[in-house]
Amino acid sequence: MINQQLQLFRSSGEPFATYIEIMQQRELERERADIEFRRAEQESQRAQRAERELREAVPRLLGMGLTIQ
Repeated sequence: MINQQLQLFRSSGEPFATYIEIMQQRELERERADIEFRRAEQESQRAQRAERELREAVPRLLGMGLTIQ
């Protein structure tokens, strides 16, 4: 049995990606998006913690005699 594949080329001579290559690229992009989403979530949580710590620190600092101008 002869293994034959149809391969299509662009007018530039570059071959079109195969279905498998397209699916692999799609999975990589999905993984990258997931990583970026998790990074953004972590950054958001960090910012929320920092804001909460600042809100909690201001009354303590004022209680110690620090003045805000």
